[in-house]
Amino acid sequence: MDMGPLSELQMFVAANWREGEEVYPLTARLNEQDEQRFMRQHALRHLHKQLGKLETVEERVDHAAAPLEREQVREPLGKLLLNLMQYAEKAGITGDELGEWIADFYRKKSR
Repeated sequence: MDMGPLSELQMFVAANWREGEEVYPLTARLNEQDEQRFMRQHALRHLHKQLGKLETVEERVDHAAAPLEREQVREPLGKLLLNLMQYAEKAGITGDELGEWIADFYRKKSR
């Protein structure tokens, strides 16, 4: 199977993501299914956290009438992508499956 860039990214994130009892001591008491659920919820919390950071930047732009600076959003966007790929992996969804869904979504919209 030829992997697409989203699966390659997902594999890179999974290989570099720190998890386990040392990082999350609570997981020592969990069975595999509950640990997967914990990791999904943790990734989801981090997704919300990064969305909040983006919202804070946009709020400043609104009130200061200043242009958006790319550097202000690069880190939260990157972390959103990392956590999204981690969530997908823990949910059993591959990057290729996400890519296929996106392609199908736009194919259907263009009809």
